[in-house]
Amino acid sequence: MRRSLLLLSLLAGCTTSYPEAPVVTDPTITFKRNPGFAGFDCKTAILINDHLKASINMGDILEFQMPPGRHYLKAKSDTGTCANFEASRIVVLKMSTVLQIRVLRE
Repeated sequence: MRRSLLLLSLLAGCTTSYPEAPVVTDPTITFKRNPGFAGFDCKTAILINDHLKASINMGDILEFQMPPGRHYLKAKSDTGTCANFEASRIVVLKMSTVLQIRVLRE
């Protein structure tokens, strides 16, 4: 009994710890529209790769998980005082990328 306790205490002091592997996640795109009075009646459509994802209002924050690769982003409004507003850009996302885009149409 005494030998087994001695052996267990010796083994307990010999544990090996390995560093944690970094967590790899899909890229994230966050769209944020500033709050404010100007442009209050404008809804802005958010399109990713020419597919409508959502409409964003003042003060809204939208977050999307996307696969890595090349993506075409577009913000577009054709109502209210923001008629004929359109902005677009092409982005290339890599794993664990966090991209923040501010939608400024005030």
